[in-house]
Amino acid sequence: MTAFDALVRGHVTYDVADGPPARIPTGHCKVEAHEGFVGLSWSDTDWTHRATLSTERFEDYLEAGAILILDAAQIDRSRAVAGR
Repeated sequence: MTAFDALVRGHVTYDVADGPPARIPTGHCKVEAHEGFVGLSWSDTDWTHRATLSTERFEDYLEAGAILILDAAQIDRSRAVAGR
């Protein structure tokens, strides 16, 4: 698993089991990249929310500029720790 901080700055949605896609609010989020999927978490005043996206969908949001990785060095550090 690779973990890093990101900024949601565009229209980003995730699928909800019993309803229409839900929007992830703009602002800071934590990202956990796994094999085949990416988990995002963010907090509001009362709760911490979580969503799962396919790796492809996450990469589409990155390419569109809707999600911005805040510190790319975090990715390298996470991979180095995982490789130990």
